[in-house]
Amino acid sequence: MARDWESQFRTWARPPSATETEKMQRAEKAIREAIAASAKLQAHDVHVQVQGSYYNRTNVPRESDVDIRVEVKDVLYPDWHFVDENARRDKAIRASLEVEAGLTDVTYTYAEFKDDVGVSLVNRFGPPPAVIRGDKAYDIHENTYRVESDCLAAFRHVRYRRDSGGRIVTSAEGIEFRTDKGERIVNFPDQQHANGKAKHEATGQRFKKMVRVLKNLRNEMDEASEAPAAPIASFLTECLVFNVPNDHFGHTTFYDELREVVRYLYVNTVSEELCSEWGEESDLLYLFRGKHPWTREQVNAFLLDAWIYVGFQN
Repeated sequence: MARDWESQFRTWARPPSATETEKMQRAEKAIREAIAASAKLQAHDVHVQVQGSYYNRTNVPRESDVDIRVEVKDVLYPDWHFVDENARRDKAIRASLEVEAGLTDVTYTYAEFKDDVGVSLVNRFGPPPAVIRGDKAYDIHENTYRVESDCLAAFRHVRYRRDSGGRIVTSAEGIEFRTDKGERIVNFPDQQHANGKAKHEATGQRFKKMVRVLKNLRNEMDEASEAPAAPIASFLTECLVFNVPNDHFGHTTFYDELREVVRYLYVNTVSEELCSEWGEESDLLYLFRGKHPWTREQVNAFLLDAWIYVGFQN
């Protein structure tokens, strides 16, 4: 008997259950309490914010964890790439902008900050295995009351540029952190959230549903040992669907809609030229340019495999 993919896709399109959402909210609340109890962290302008799939409402059962960032606002990593060379070299201009940005402690290092976050989490949840320090973030083990959680320590990341009047102004603000291996990572989670919300409305509230469907399909394929699915991360999946034009959404069935999404993505990842301008969901970083843990070729292979796995017809 042929599989009823339409029914499966409709099930996959649904957001997490109320019970699962409550456990996520408890995890978020507990982490906020842990950070608030730290005198060292509260000496800084610290903000705790949810991010990722949970925040964007694109999470699926296999990733029912909570991503939280603890961000220090009074220390930043400036990005002068969008300003001319002379300004990048001018220490006086840079110092003036740092004062304007409200920096109060430029001596607080990222290594110290991440350690302080770790201490606050261990004080609240207990030593390993309750809290495990990862290369990027701390993993807080789930229990019957709350879900698994990742807690990321991050500094502000500010892009500067020149406006039409020649003044140096803030172009965009995101976050930046260092892995324990020394890798520098920049993200723009707030812009990702805003763009995803706008895309969802512009597509008749289909965008996030298609993201959840494709994520679930990828997860099933991975569990079935379909090799092309392995390198396709959750974040990458969401960014791919974000790059599908709005007029490709709105079909009568989920089957037809996913077929159109997969077809568009496959055709346009055949060559680098066709997708070189695609961006991450924040629209502030390129999806395939620069250093990423994925490649265009891997994405294209996954999309072809997904087409065959479902049995889509032209």
